[in-house]
Amino acid sequence: MLAKRIDFPDGSFAGTAIGMFDVGYFDKLFSALKTGRQETVALRDKELNLIAFWPNNRAPGGQIGSQAVSQETRNLIEKGSSAATYKARPPYNDVEQMISLCKTDEYPFFVLTGNAEYEYLRPWRNEAVIALIIAAVFTLTTILSAKILFKSKETEQLQIESKQLAEDKARLEGVIEGPRPGHGNGMSRPGKPF
Repeated sequence: MLAKRIDFPDGSFAGTAIGMFDVGYFDKLFSALKTGRQETVALRDKELNLIAFWPNNRAPGGQIGSQAVSQETRNLIEKGSSAATYKARPPYNDVEQMISLCKTDEYPFFVLTGNAEYEYLRPWRNEAVIALIIAAVFTLTTILSAKILFKSKETEQLQIESKQLAEDKARLEGVIEGPRPGHGNGMSRPGKPF
């Protein structure tokens, strides 16, 4: 397990503050976590020296031994906070993250996890898109059903009106033509007396 010697940028030996250990252990441990593209996990000592960082970051703030942290993180640790969740913009990726900080009980370490807004809101956004699709389908189905029902009622009304018009037409034709001679209407044929 004691495979790597870790020196901080100022030249001090990390072994005097935290003991010798294999940093690769933390890489394996943190890599087992399911992280998104902008999710991070960091382990820092009580002086805020970076011990391990996932995903491996070659940016200046993500190098082992770096003390580059957001001002919010520094303020919380200086106040003695052992656990907190807050928004900050870490210096190693310049993306605002929701950061959770927790001090370990047995060792003088801080574990920090960061998650970009679009990462932690992704499940909610996916559900919102599904809800909007369902609402759109329901609305479209309701509109189409109403249109079909309206057309059906309109067609039914037109058929009733058409039948009424046919009956009215037949009645009017009967009135215009008048009674037909010799059809038992009590009238004799023209030119013949009763």
